[in-house]
Amino acid sequence: MKYRHSTLALVIVAALSGCNAEDNKALDNKNNNIYAPVVKGDVTIPALNVGETVSGMYQYFDPNPQPRPEGHSQFVWLDEQGAELGTEQALELTYAHLNRNVKFCVTPIAQSGVNVVGDQTCSELRTVNEPLGEKPVAQNVTINDNAPSTGDTLQGRYDYYHADGVKEGDSQLRWYAGDTLLAGEEAKTLQLDAGKTEGKQIKFCVVPATSGNPALHGVETCSDPTVAVAPSQGNAPVANNVAVSGEPYVGAPLTGNYDFADADNDPEGSSEYRWLRDGNAIDGATKKNYTATENDNGTTLSFCVKPIAATGLPNEGAEVCQAMDEAISKKVETPPTAMNVTYSTAGNIPEVGAILTGSYEYQQADDPQRPEGDSTAYWKVDTVPQPNCDDAKACNYTVSTADLGKVLNFCVLPRTQLGTPADQEYCSGDINPMGIKLSGELEYDKQLVAVAYGYTEDLNTNGHWKVDSSNQNGPADQANLTEQATGNTYQVGVRNGLASDYAWFDAKTATDARNFIGKSVTFCLDTQYGEKCVNAADFDDVTGGLYYDSTNAALRGIEPIREVTVGASTYHRPLTKAEAALKAQAKLGAGIPNADGQVAINGIEWALFTHDGGALAACRNLYANNGDWHMPQGYFSDSNGRYAPNAYVGDGNNPPTNSKESLKVLNETKISSKKDTSVLMSPVFGWPTGSPTDYKITYNTATKTIDPNNNQYGNYYVIRMYGVLKSNTSAAGKPDEGMFISCVK
Repeated sequence: MKYRHSTLALVIVAALSGCNAEDNKALDNKNNNIYAPVVKGDVTIPALNVGETVSGMYQYFDPNPQPRPEGHSQFVWLDEQGAELGTEQALELTYAHLNRNVKFCVTPIAQSGVNVVGDQTCSELRTVNEPLGEKPVAQNVTINDNAPSTGDTLQGRYDYYHADGVKEGDSQLRWYAGDTLLAGEEAKTLQLDAGKTEGKQIKFCVVPATSGNPALHGVETCSDPTVAVAPSQGNAPVANNVAVSGEPYVGAPLTGNYDFADADNDPEGSSEYRWLRDGNAIDGATKKNYTATENDNGTTLSFCVKPIAATGLPNEGAEVCQAMDEAISKKVETPPTAMNVTYSTAGNIPEVGAILTGSYEYQQADDPQRPEGDSTAYWKVDTVPQPNCDDAKACNYTVSTADLGKVLNFCVLPRTQLGTPADQEYCSGDINPMGIKLSGELEYDKQLVAVAYGYTEDLNTNGHWKVDSSNQNGPADQANLTEQATGNTYQVGVRNGLASDYAWFDAKTATDARNFIGKSVTFCLDTQYGEKCVNAADFDDVTGGLYYDSTNAALRGIEPIREVTVGASTYHRPLTKAEAALKAQAKLGAGIPNADGQVAINGIEWALFTHDGGALAACRNLYANNGDWHMPQGYFSDSNGRYAPNAYVGDGNNPPTNSKESLKVLNETKISSKKDTSVLMSPVFGWPTGSPTDYKITYNTATKTIDPNNNQYGNYYVIRMYGVLKSNTSAAGKPDEGMFISCVK
């Protein structure tokens, strides 16, 4: 038997050792190879009910050739938040555990040797439920008076019942005023406090409980509510010791004071206030506080209060007024001044994005102890005051790109508490905002320019232009920004010239547009304050760009070469789906339709338009208030009656009619990907081309087949930018077929 046991242990150890490389060692007869004990199988706990003592169940196992007995394994009970409930194998469940999710965990520990402590293993969570057994019931729950008044004492009544005759224990008694539980009221009687119960319906409720441990709790049962508690008749409130505090000067803050009193101890409600000027009510002066104005100069002010109680009847007392001892006069003061007018910001660098906070020290020679009044603070940009701050002591200004090259100042016009202004404004020294401004065009083969303000470093040696050109996934993959150029200018990519109809880009002298289209351009400057970087898309002076998010018109990347000329004709690159949507929303200055479809090329969704949909409108409304763009013709002669070269001639579509400047010529001499038909985008211009395999997307034209005897009747003449030979660069497209659109002028 010992031999078999030992053999089994060896097999188990060998299996376990295969799971961990560090344990994969040969066993010997000396038992030198010791493994930590484990819990075999699942840790379990029974159903959990309040009042029971439950135990966690597990099986200890030591996977060594000579198994060690279990030592003092560690136990812990935890709730779902990880709070510890007990550290024994058994746990007594009380009402404190009710409805909590609980688990039992065990850490196996062997008696001796090394690796004596194993990994903790836990059971699944289980919910602690109510105690088992028949629950008691509260019957005939009533209140002795259904129409009470404040000051009355109500008595709650009920009958306790238990089906098995178990005696009543500590039942819970509750009183409600409306839906509000009256805290601390846990007896059968309730004296109606006016402040808590007047105007509210009262309910008496019982949660019956049995005797014994644990007690079984029944369902809360309530009486019918009373009618609203009526106020009790008593004495009207009064206002005593009415007075005015404050100085009798124009601009001085005044406060009305009084003591509220009610013989029935009713609390104060919304007492009413008035201020009088020579006995006449002042419009709008209905609060305890009032500031004397120029209109009060030479008059006597009075404060009046009508005391109103929140409860009881009568609840309104007689109005009491008290005049000030002196008439209001105007005090002549020395104008205040401001010292140490300056600003602060995080890092003490007034760069773009920084929040500047103005500060100053208020001074007044006549009465230095008198508080400051309503001083006015504001910021100036190139001497032009900006809107006043709400709080002169917390006057902030956020530096923007528009501030670069300008001068900022923080200014304050201090005022005394009585309103006497300073005889001049006090301003900080000049603040020269720091930052970087970019301008130019966010377009492939176009130039961007950087100008730095406030930084002393040389842009030619410390300025770096960065683009993630490591992939052709557009804006979705830009984690690997690499330096493209140094200096204050950057030509976005390098486009090679085209020497013949079939010229292709030269990787030795040019960049691949596919690595740039949709990407952002970042300019970074190495400064004494660290590297400062900006994104070209964040500047209004950087025009153009490819928009790729229809929900955010601020997001744009490098766009393909926007306009390509063929002779005297100019062709516009296709739009993205996002650009069509933003134009449809008039967020890009035009109102074209949404795309009829889309195709993803180079990580960008490009717009497709159909003749049945928005193809014509996409060109005619390409830019707001600019009807120069048209849908191009694909065919230029209708002598054989096969085509209508311009099917939209009556719709204002008037494209160029020189066949030597056609979309087909544009394809064959510049855009086409025929050099490599697996290419989906022109490496020279960045235009999407499609391919003859998976992306057979063509370019739309206004030319329509009108010969009813032709098998393409009703279809449109379209251009394959992926055509391999001149003979197959054209095709027929259906009216409901989504295609790229390149508008022409």
